[in-house]
This record gives sequence, structure tokens and C-alpha cells, in this order.
Amino acid sequence: MKLNIEQLQSSFPENIWLNLPAINTVENISKNMVFTNSTAYNNAQINDLCLTVVLDWIKNNLGLDKSEVKLRQVEDIASIWDAITGSNITIGKTKIILIPTEILDTEEFVVPQEWIDIPNLVGSYYLPIQVDWDNQLIRIWGYASHNIFKNKAEYDPIYRTYSLARDYIISDLETLWLAIELGLQEIADIPSIMDLSTGKVEQVLEKVSNPSPYSPRLELSFTEWSGLFGNPSLRQELYQKRLASAVDTNSLVSVANSKINTTNIYEQKAIKTKIVDLTKWLSDQFTESIELGWQTLDSFIFNTEINLAYRNNFSSGSNRDNSIQRGKLIKLQMQVDTAEFILLVAVTPEAEDEVKVLIQLHPNSDHKFLPSGVTMSLFSEGNTIGNPIISQGDDIYLQSLPLHCSRNTDFKVKISFRKASLIEEFTIT
Repeated sequence: MKLNIEQLQSSFPENIWLNLPAINTVENISKNMVFTNSTAYNNAQINDLCLTVVLDWIKNNLGLDKSEVKLRQVEDIASIWDAITGSNITIGKTKIILIPTEILDTEEFVVPQEWIDIPNLVGSYYLPIQVDWDNQLIRIWGYASHNIFKNKAEYDPIYRTYSLARDYIISDLETLWLAIELGLQEIADIPSIMDLSTGKVEQVLEKVSNPSPYSPRLELSFTEWSGLFGNPSLRQELYQKRLASAVDTNSLVSVANSKINTTNIYEQKAIKTKIVDLTKWLSDQFTESIELGWQTLDSFIFNTEINLAYRNNFSSGSNRDNSIQRGKLIKLQMQVDTAEFILLVAVTPEAEDEVKVLIQLHPNSDHKFLPSGVTMSLFSEGNTIGNPIISQGDDIYLQSLPLHCSRNTDFKVKISFRKASLIEEFTIT
């Protein structure tokens, strides 16, 4: 059921509800920008949309002169949007970070680490901006200070984000406007970023300047990445190098030559992850896979007895005595939300130079069943292994047939749901 803005304002009077304009009419600062991939392009369009609508509302409703409300880093905002979501504005002397999201859940507020831990990007206050395509609305549903994020938020070292529970988010935005009027600054102490040597700059730029369908932010340690991304001139150099690479590979995306389409915004190429060498698991070498998000099964919460039973069956069916099992949280970003699954892989040595691999896909801990239409497909040397496995809505998990792999075998697992997909690549060396 679609809700109008009056109904929502009545139910949530402390929040700000704004009508979503015709999206193709919003070509503010991004209209002449170019980006290195479609993910960055979509990111920029959503940020520009939210930025335009929110700035207009602030200027028109808080009695401020337009010169008092402005976008910071406007000269190189394209280099920011090419890598992360979010905009940095000032209202008077107060720095405000706008974080747009198409996720309608308000149980937590997730912010990329860059906005929290890079000194020249941090703000005093952070606002979650929801884009509700179904009801054609934008909602500002609260705010939190930088100090609260540093002291109360949960840090995710895999995706390098801070997640703040709803309990710590202030929904009454009138108190924010008062804090701004009083000039209150709530920025926690954070360490300065590391200055990269000339040799180190060349090394990290070489590593992250190649074309990719996603941001390079997780390809470096945060120390290296913050030293690069937190330096405006180096950030611009990274952006220019990636643009040049995108031109060479014909993957450059220009906002001026394309229009956002909400029906296919997330119909992108499947995101690929780095190759995991399963042979190393059998030798108790897990450093690389841990960095890629693979964990022991005990690290995951299987919230039903049924799921727990099948997890145990997964282990026993793989010969528990000499089998190695690991799991990874899979996140697929779609138009209005994120789908989360747990991918389990068990590898067991068999005959000489051969191993058996078993793969399962589970719902995350918040759900009992997989949603209908989740697909798990396996490939090797460009060919499909068996038929794709598709959930029917009452499946507790999906499981592949056992793969009997000889040495020097590569294979891929593709997880697809709606218009989003991700590929995990594996090798047996």
C-alpha cells in the first residue's frame, strides 16, 4: 500500500518527509561528471538527488541565507562519489554528513569508515537519508553525532563501516537545528592519517588504479587507503588514473550521456571477489581467506534449530574428521534493500591429488527460509556445473552436488537474487 506524505508526517512527526522530484530533472552538480564504473555512477546519482532535495529544504525552512548552507569538497566531489557514498555539507559553521540509502529498515544507521575516521571528512552530525522509490519520498529519520558513532557504533572490519543501533539515534530533528544554532560541535578525537612516502604512493596507486566494477576502497589496508583517500590531491590523482583506465577499457560512465532508470539501477555485472585457494585451508593457512571475510562456522548465528541441524549435517556429510568448513556473509545490494546470505564451503581431501567440495547457501540469522528466487550456480572453465539451484520460498538452504576436484582446478559460485549477483572464485592448487 502506498502512503502519502500527510499520513507519514502524522505517524512520524519528528521526521522530515520530502516528495521525491522527477529523477531525470535532478541534474545538479553531477550532470557533467564522469565515473569509472556503473556502480559509482548510480551512487553519484542517488547522492546528487538527496543532496539537491535536502539542501533545498534546509534553505527554505530554517530561515538561513543560501550562503550559509553549502556543499564542502565541491571541487572534487566526483572523486569522493566514485569511491564512497555520502556528502559533506556545512550549515553555518557546523559540518553535516548526509548518507543516502535505499534501505528502509531503521534499526541501524550504517556509515562508511572514511566519514568517521578521516579527519578532513568527518562531520559533527550524521543524517540518514532514505530514498523510498515506491512512495516517491525522501525521509530524514534522525541524526547522530560523530562522538556517538565513535563510542557506541559497531565497527565492521570486513566492509569497513560503522553501524549505529537505533537506540542511539535521535529522531527529533528540532534538537539538531538547535545544536547548529548554538554552534555545538560533537567531534570525537581521532588520530591523524598517515602521510604516505612517494614510493608508497606510487605503489598503492598502481594497485588500485586498474578498472573494476566497484570501489577500490577495500583493496588496501585502511591505513594505506586513508593516507591516499584522505589527501585531496592524491584522491584526485587516483580518480584521474581510474578515469584514464576506464577510457582505455571503454567502461567510463558519463552522467551527461545517460539517465538514471530506477527499474534497472542495480542490473549490473556480477561483482567478483578475489580467488580463494581452498588447498591452503587443508594446510591450516587461513590468513588470506580471513581477510576476504571467510570465518569458522561458529562465527555465524544460525537462529533456528533447523538451520543448526543442517549446519551440523553439512559438517558430518563432509567427513568431519578431516574436512575444513568455512562460511562467509554475502551481501547483495538491490534497489531498496540489501539481501544477506551465508555461503558455506567444506573441502575434504580424498584420493591423491583430489579433494571434495560441498557448498551450501543459508539465509542470514534473521530469517528461517531463503526468499523465493535466490539462485546458486556453479561454473568451471566457462561451463555450468549441473543446473542452477533456485530457492522456492520454503527452502532452509541450497546445496550443491559434491564437487570432486583434481589439482589445478578453478571453479566459481554465482549467487543471484533479483537483479543483483555476486561471484565467489575458488582454486585447487
